[in-house]
Amino acid sequence: MQRMFFKVIALSLGIALSVLAYQKAPAKPKAPTVGNVQGTVRMIAKDKSEITVHTSQNMDKIVINGAATKWGFGSSKKQEPSSVDKLKDGYFLNCSGPFEGVKLAATSCYFREAK
Repeated sequence: MQRMFFKVIALSLGIALSVLAYQKAPAKPKAPTVGNVQGTVRMIAKDKSEITVHTSQNMDKIVINGAATKWGFGSSKKQEPSSVDKLKDGYFLNCSGPFEGVKLAATSCYFREAK
């Protein structure tokens, strides 16, 4: 009877310790969701470094561009280095990067004149 009692105590103690260890384990930070926004440029707000893009789903998405954003002019297969200063309303824009809430923080973008 005593052996059974010690087995139950040991098992209960083991379960309790594993639950405590699981709760104290640090949570892994979520990796940012990487996405892509492409469509027609509607508005360029240079003071806020934001570009409003009208997508094919009839939605307007906001792209945040920064100093680290790489810019290219042309298509995805053939493009030449460029800058945001050459981007105009009505151009086709394709940007990729992590989402910050609902806005895309662009790491790379390329644009071309609309077809």
